[in-house]
Amino acid sequence: MTETTNLGLPFIEGSQAQKHVTHNESLRILDAAIQIAVLDTDRTAPPLVPMEGDRHIVAVSPTGVWAGHAAEIAAWQDGAWRFLVSHTGWIAWSVDDDVLFVFDGAVWRDLSDFPTMFDHVGVNTSADTTNRLSVRSNAVLLTGIATGDGGSGDVRLQLSKQVAGNTASVVFSNAFSARAEFGLVGSDAFQLKVSPDGTSFTDAFVIDQATGNLTLPRALCLTGVISPSQITSNQNDYTPSGFSTASVVRLSTDASRDVTGLAAGASGRTVYVYNVGSFNVVLRTEHASSTAVNRFGFSADLTLASKQGATLIYDDMLSRWRQVGGPTGSGGGAGTITSIAPGAGLQNAGTTAAITSSGALSIDGAFGFRNRLINPNGAVWQRANSGAAAIADVTYAFDRWYGLTQTAGVTASQVTNAENSTPYMMRLSQANATAQRFGIAQAIESANCIDLRGQGVALSARVRMSVSTTLRYAIVEWTGTADTITKDIVNSWTSGTFTTGNFFISTTTTIVAAGSIALTANTLATISLTGTISGSANNLLVFFWTDSTQAQNVTLDVGKVQLEQGLQATPLAVRAHGQEISFCHRYYFRIYHNSIVARAVNFFGTTSNVGIPYKLPQTMRIIPTISNATVDINDGAETAADFTVVNDPGLVNIFKSASTGASVDLHGFEVSAEL
Repeated sequence: MTETTNLGLPFIEGSQAQKHVTHNESLRILDAAIQIAVLDTDRTAPPLVPMEGDRHIVAVSPTGVWAGHAAEIAAWQDGAWRFLVSHTGWIAWSVDDDVLFVFDGAVWRDLSDFPTMFDHVGVNTSADTTNRLSVRSNAVLLTGIATGDGGSGDVRLQLSKQVAGNTASVVFSNAFSARAEFGLVGSDAFQLKVSPDGTSFTDAFVIDQATGNLTLPRALCLTGVISPSQITSNQNDYTPSGFSTASVVRLSTDASRDVTGLAAGASGRTVYVYNVGSFNVVLRTEHASSTAVNRFGFSADLTLASKQGATLIYDDMLSRWRQVGGPTGSGGGAGTITSIAPGAGLQNAGTTAAITSSGALSIDGAFGFRNRLINPNGAVWQRANSGAAAIADVTYAFDRWYGLTQTAGVTASQVTNAENSTPYMMRLSQANATAQRFGIAQAIESANCIDLRGQGVALSARVRMSVSTTLRYAIVEWTGTADTITKDIVNSWTSGTFTTGNFFISTTTTIVAAGSIALTANTLATISLTGTISGSANNLLVFFWTDSTQAQNVTLDVGKVQLEQGLQATPLAVRAHGQEISFCHRYYFRIYHNSIVARAVNFFGTTSNVGIPYKLPQTMRIIPTISNATVDINDGAETAADFTVVNDPGLVNIFKSASTGASVDLHGFEVSAEL
């Protein structure tokens, strides 16, 4: 009798008697094999009381009537076991395992055991070649395999990038507009960034991957402020309501009161204690009235006068509260500096400090060179180049400040008395009929900034525009050869991505930080931006620019610009105007062509070149270049001059051919040693 190839169904032969027997046999096989659902897969012997139609996948090493039928389908039909030889590709559902199995030609395998690769997968949503895995769900659960099930009990989600400069991060969005991002963003340091609009991002913190050091580029805001009831007696083991979770404690007393200890100390816990009352609060060190673990461990008692505070941190190694910042401990004094006198040093509540001076001690507002930028208000403007569109792309305008433009030049002018404490501001006006983007920048000499490597810095300024728009600003590192800077740091004015290779040029530049502010027309605003300088920085640049194209006559005002060490912007370090001019003369010096600067007479007896040496007011950064030198010979008519530069950055020499006895007058010239 012949049969079918796959299921072995018997054919009805021609002229066969009792055809129904063959037909029924085929039906039985089909009933056992089609839409297979077996009761289980792990039996090696048949059940004692099988039910009609029961099917099982025979397990390895079967016994009894099942012997020799491993991996076959055992079906109880008409009171007997019928065995179907499994074929590759057969699929069966196991009721006991609650799993779908596939026969691979040798064994029955759980479908989850098969390696599967998909080009992209969408769960309740569509996936694409960018988002190859897309899930639309109100919750997603990832759980580890328990040790009892053969797993480790752990669960770990790994995001791996190709190289350090790539990004491996998690982004949190509002309607697909990013608001926060954490991970390895463009470096191997762990960062958390936040954004108000999905375009501009601000670092909230950065953790160095090598040291674990945490950098906070923005202000640290302490919440958990409590104002306990007025203290009316000395306090031991002081623990006012809410103190266990407080960060700031505002104290007031009815008289001078002692506090001998604080409860609720924990390893590294930091608390700021501030006296908001009118009487002293005295924190008594190592005072026996408080439990040892609650005591203060200061060098002396610490007195907080009215409106004074101190930061305390709990040292669990010694089980004491230590002082981090605030007035120093003393015998009842407030810790203030009361006088500075020649030779007397600093007087602190009756104790002479170690700082002394043989003459009057002078500390200027800059504390040396706190503001690394020169001419922060544009008060020094030797070029006075205020003609129409005189400031072309990468052309110096105000001393040390140069313009950057998208398509054409802009006009420079000074703004005076913009507000109290802002006597000058720099103004650039969009001078062209075609709208364009433009900005102003300063490059800092290596000698004035290389010490900032590895340090946090803060940029601040007062800014204004004549229209309501967004102004952007950035701190940029130059990592190429020191003082050989590509000052045109814009790669693409139209790019909305403010990183190297996008908005900024990519060659030997690193973006320390970039920020933006939405300005209201004709309204002054303060900006601040912080970041950390890398160990590769050789120069720094600061840059302010319009985010969008601006129409003709739109103005940008910038003043009180400061770049300083530290992650907190402070008031502008004001230097004397003469000192600011001296700083500017290191880079550029101009004698105007409206008077006789120097005169020489030819005594050589023949027509010969007469040299007029001129000592510059400041030694310049490098040997300068000279331009626009004009002289006259006797008759007062100004003519062009030949000139050379003496091998000295503080001296130039102007030459002009003149006859014997003729006087040669120098009327003006410019020298430049700009970056």
